[in-house]
Amino acid sequence: MQKTIYTSYFGNYRNIPPEYQCVSIANSKPRIGVPTWCNVVPNWKDVEALKNNKMTSYEFALRYLHTLDSISVEQCTQYLNSFASDTIVLLCYEKHYFDCHRYLLGYWLHKNLLIDIDEYPSDYYVPKDKQLFTNAIEFIQDFQQQEALRANFWMED
Repeated sequence: MQKTIYTSYFGNYRNIPPEYQCVSIANSKPRIGVPTWCNVVPNWKDVEALKNNKMTSYEFALRYLHTLDSISVEQCTQYLNSFASDTIVLLCYEKHYFDCHRYLLGYWLHKNLLIDIDEYPSDYYVPKDKQLFTNAIEFIQDFQQQEALRANFWMED
């Protein structure tokens, strides 16, 4: 049976139906009792480097995608299928979708598991373009464009 998979952030947890299986993809353990998918949690040193401007978003993306590439499709499928719920929501702390590794994880899961991943609706929901990337080069180009758009958006405030 095909699972429906969303990404979201912990601040949106109260809006997620209780029958959905929430799973943390964050470094820090959440206060709500949900399991953590340790294989897809980003390296904490990389997160710190990104937050302290010692690594660009582009460098972080490349490193994180490389980490994800070390996980087998079978491992991912087995983990996701271990939950009884047909709907899984992958959660982390960053509320803005494009400022978070869940954007990269959604891309990677789509590319490798051939399933659609969308952001669960919230006040900060950014609809994904349904024409997903066909290869890594297009993804990186799109990522760079999103980074530029995000920078312009925050400068306008």
